[in-house]
Amino acid sequence: MRSIRWCAPTGLIIAAFAVPPLIPAGTSTAYAAVEPGSGFASYRLSANAPTLSFTEDNDGATAHPEAEGDLPEAVSTLGSTGGSYALSSAVWPGALAGNLGTLLIGASGGQVPDQASVLDDPVRAEAKNNEGSVSNKSYPGMTLLADSHPASASASAHLQGAQASAALALGDTSADSSTVLVGALTAKATSTGSLHDVKLAGGAVSIASVRSTASVVSDGRKATGSGSTIVSGATVAGLPVAIDGSGVHAASASQALPGQAQQTVNTALRNLGMTIALIGPTTSTKAGTVSYVAATLVVTWMPPPAPGGPNTHEKIVVTVGGASAAASAVPGYVVPTTGDLPSTALPPTLPGSPGSNGQVAPQPNVGGPVTQPTLAAGGVGPAIAPVNAASTQLPAIPGPLAVGWLLAGIAAAIVLGLGYLRRLPTAFATATGRCPWEVS
Repeated sequence: MRSIRWCAPTGLIIAAFAVPPLIPAGTSTAYAAVEPGSGFASYRLSANAPTLSFTEDNDGATAHPEAEGDLPEAVSTLGSTGGSYALSSAVWPGALAGNLGTLLIGASGGQVPDQASVLDDPVRAEAKNNEGSVSNKSYPGMTLLADSHPASASASAHLQGAQASAALALGDTSADSSTVLVGALTAKATSTGSLHDVKLAGGAVSIASVRSTASVVSDGRKATGSGSTIVSGATVAGLPVAIDGSGVHAASASQALPGQAQQTVNTALRNLGMTIALIGPTTSTKAGTVSYVAATLVVTWMPPPAPGGPNTHEKIVVTVGGASAAASAVPGYVVPTTGDLPSTALPPTLPGSPGSNGQVAPQPNVGGPVTQPTLAAGGVGPAIAPVNAASTQLPAIPGPLAVGWLLAGIAAAIVLGLGYLRRLPTAFATATGRCPWEVS
C-alpha cells in the first residue's frame, strides 16, 4: 500500500494564503458606508440666500454705484478642494467695502497700519477651514451664525427690522443656507430667504411677505434642482395686486377688480417712476451638475427730480428673493475588471493614439458624466476607463457567515500548521531537490 504525505512547505503555503482572502469579505464596504462623500472623486456645493439687495446711484455721484448692500445674507460653500466656508451678514456692503481695511493693508506694502482693519464690515459671522461654529450677537435684534465642518457648512442671519434708506423699510428678515454631504454619494445644497412688511416710497408700495427657496441634490451621475419665490399681500396705492413675470396686476382674493383699478395701479407706478416684475426662475442641469436660481422680485425706481432741486437722475434698484443653490459632483474612478473591458482580439490602444486602422480611439470623459468606454473603428477601445464603482465590488458575505468563514479559515490554518510542524526535520532532511509528494 502506498501512503501520501504532504510536504511541510506546502502546509505553510496553505496557512499563509487561506486567511487573507476571507478578511475583506465582511469588511470591504464598512468604511465607504460611513464616510460622507467617499464615493465622489470631486464635488463642489454652494448655497446663497440674499433676501434683499439694493443699489442707489445718480448722475452726480463721484463713484458708481453710490451705495449698495444686502439685508441680510447667508452664504455656504463646500468642496473637495477649498474645504468648507460659511458667511452670514446683517448688513453686507459687498466684498470690496466689506473688507476695505484688509485690502488697504495688503495693497500698501506695510505703509497702512494694521489698525485699518477696523474698516472691515463688523456685522458678520464667518467660519472657514473647518473651524466649527462662530456667532455674532453684538447688535440688538440681530443673530448671526456660521458653521464650518469637514462634511458640511451652514449659515443663518436673522434681523428684527431694518431701514435700508429713507425710501425703503422692512420688518423681520431671515436668511439660511446649507451645504452638506449625506452618506457616500449624496451632495445637497439648500437656501431660504424670507422677509416681511416691505415698504417702498413711504408705503406707496407694500408687500406683506416674500419667501424664496432653492434646493439641489446630486449623486454624481444625476442631479435635480427645485424651489420657488412666493410674494404675498402686495398692494399699490392701497389696492391689492398680484406680481408675476409680466408685471403688476390689480387683483382680489375673490374676483378680478374692474378695469379702473388696473388703471389706478398703472398710474400710481408711473407717477413714482417705478416698475415691478418677477424674473425667473432659472435652472441648468447636466449629468451630476445642477444650478438653480429662484425667481427674483425686481423693483426699478427712478424718482422724478424734486421741483427746484438739482437736475440729477436718481436710480434705485431693489431685488428681493433669488435664493440660489448649485451642486457639481463626479463619482469615483476605478480600474474595471476583465469582464468590464470591451471584447477585442486586438491589443488595447491607449486613448488619443491611433489604432491599427489609423483612427484615433476616443478620449475618456474626464470630469463629465461617467460612461462605459466607446470603441473606435476596428473594435479598439481604451485600456482603462471610469466605470461604476459598485459594478466592480465583490458581493459582501452577510455578517454572521463572514465571521464564521473567517474563524473556520483561521482554525484550519492552525491545525495544518501544528500537524505538519513535527514533520519539518524529516521533510527537510530527506528532501532531494523536489517536494516528496508520494513515498512508499
